[in-house]
Amino acid sequence: MIVSFEGIGSSGKTTQSDLLAANLWKRYNVSVHKMINRKLLESVIKPLLPFSSKPNQRLWVIDVPEVEEGTDLLVYMALMKQRLAEISAAGGSAPRILILGRYIDSVFAHSATRIVLGEMARMLGVQGAAPEDIAKRMLAESSRKTASYDGLLAKYAGAAEGRCKGRIESLYKAFTGLRHIVRWPDITVVLDVRAADIKGREVRRENRAFSPGDVLYFAITSDIYKFLAKKEPKRVSLVNGIGDREEIAKDVLKIVTSKGSLVAYEKGGRRQIHYDRRGNTKRRL
Repeated sequence: MIVSFEGIGSSGKTTQSDLLAANLWKRYNVSVHKMINRKLLESVIKPLLPFSSKPNQRLWVIDVPEVEEGTDLLVYMALMKQRLAEISAAGGSAPRILILGRYIDSVFAHSATRIVLGEMARMLGVQGAAPEDIAKRMLAESSRKTASYDGLLAKYAGAAEGRCKGRIESLYKAFTGLRHIVRWPDITVVLDVRAADIKGREVRRENRAFSPGDVLYFAITSDIYKFLAKKEPKRVSLVNGIGDREEIAKDVLKIVTSKGSLVAYEKGGRRQIHYDRRGNTKRRL
């Protein structure tokens, strides 16, 4: 069984992954893995370079080449497939629950966000600009019109997402078309927060505050995760990521235990026990 955690940077994915593992550990064979980190992100840049003749764009913590829509999705999905194969091989044959911090939904969200950012840049007359430059243009417009930056961000992001609806739908079809070659998560938990809600977390983690470009990027990414939740409500669940972490963990545990039967293994993995949604034993093998 695969449970993946998604959300913007510093939304609490690692914390909630660890808490879920702690809550399940006594009854289940649990393994926790961080699927994407900065080093792995940078390893994907080289395969993307031959597909781009344009300068790299700064996206949060890395510089990414600007490529044809969907190209980045395919390259990142290949990385995910290989990473999961390595994790499975290292874990042996014993069945277990894999808890993954960022997985394939992150790949789709990243690729779709880049489509929306490109449309926003065109709308603002800075075609090909990175998120930081788009944010600067909106900040300048905000000061001229004495309008709030958040209001302009919502206005332009909403309009761009509307214009890109067909392209995002096409990307989603390509994404789901890979189900037969990439292991899909059984449950995806999206920690739903805004960048403004987690001020301070990013400083502790990245040693810097979110820049205006980061805030712009994450605002669009959050909308893309909501798109996924509407498309696949049985698999993707949005969880309010603001509040007491133990209370959030209870909400997450409720989702994981309610979405079908869990399979637990006693120590040594010799006896398999099936539990129903209420945690009662159904049968032993």
